[in-house]
Amino acid sequence: MKIVVFTSSFLRHRYLIDKISKKFENVIYICEKKPYIRSKETKNKKEYFRKVKIVEKKIFKKIKLKKNVKKINFIYGSLNFKKLSKINGFLKANKFLVFGSSFIKGELFSFLKRKKAINIHMGVMPYYRGTDCNFWAIYDKNFDKVGATLMLLSKKIDDGKVLSIFKMSKNIKNSFLNHSMKSCKLSIDSFVEFLINNKRYSFQKTDKLNLIRLSKKKDFDDESIKYFYKLEKKVIKKVK
Repeated sequence: MKIVVFTSSFLRHRYLIDKISKKFENVIYICEKKPYIRSKETKNKKEYFRKVKIVEKKIFKKIKLKKNVKKINFIYGSLNFKKLSKINGFLKANKFLVFGSSFIKGELFSFLKRKKAINIHMGVMPYYRGTDCNFWAIYDKNFDKVGATLMLLSKKIDDGKVLSIFKMSKNIKNSFLNHSMKSCKLSIDSFVEFLINNKRYSFQKTDKLNLIRLSKKKDFDDESIKYFYKLEKKVIKKVK
């Protein structure tokens, strides 16, 4: 059984590759490298992402890729179907999975759609679509809507048929970032098992009218970060 995974190079993405490589005979790891902290970001955003990186290191360990993993590097946003089609075994893979890649479009999207590629969306559908969904779920005090969704890849952002939904407990005992990153790890564990145990997919019904946010990168600004920290102090203090 061969699987192709479109993802990035951070520890959480490598953790997914490691989990999958233990279950599948051959893994093609399409790795889009991108900087953790961009130079153009504001001081508040840089500090936020530094904290995210620290938390990620606590939850995900460094992983050495196994021999059954074939890693192919791309610069973030430069995925190209013609180049990918030349990779030995790519076209005939059994499954295709997308997690944290750049927006897939054009000929590559058409191919992946035919292959019923699956997208791991870090956000609980149908409530949160777009970017930084678990950040916004916490921001909105919807702690029971922190988690992830396994769904078919779609042309519109996070608009595919839903296969499975994972939700974290609404009881937050640690930092918000720790809670969110833990949801990422537990979701990956759950979804890898789902891929192994469900040869035939059945879809869950979700009502799109229940959408709370369709977030974009521009929505994540200094003011939202400041509020996020203030809310965290109140919630953690209340728990203690």
